[in-house]
Amino acid sequence: MRIFAAALALIALAGIAIAQETGGRFDHNGSIVEVNWNGEHDFSINYIRPKPGIGVEYNTILVDGWIGVDDQINATARVFKSGCNPATYEVTGTFDDNYFELSGLAPARWNGCTPVGREWNEHSTLTFRRVRN
Repeated sequence: MRIFAAALALIALAGIAIAQETGGRFDHNGSIVEVNWNGEHDFSINYIRPKPGIGVEYNTILVDGWIGVDDQINATARVFKSGCNPATYEVTGTFDDNYFELSGLAPARWNGCTPVGREWNEHSTLTFRRVRN
């Protein structure tokens, strides 16, 4: 039983190491973002070169979260509306070296700066494609 538990622990650590190597720059809807690891499991995805006109600045956090031993991402994504604080929503997914997706029910409508309800919409699926230097 100890050998089995040790083998599972090694597999989990290998998965985390692969995910951490996945850090780097990705294209997200025409913006360049960067995956930054903040420890062994925690990460953030920050805007490095936001697409003109989307109203975010350099280093603004788009997603932050953690990756579990099963390589499942559990994170908080943000939707930006001009003049308002970002609205947050929960997303899940898995990392891949060249492409990954995160998805979850996104804010549906706005009452001023307050999101009202959640639904599958244009903000529900976030896609990231690796940028090669």
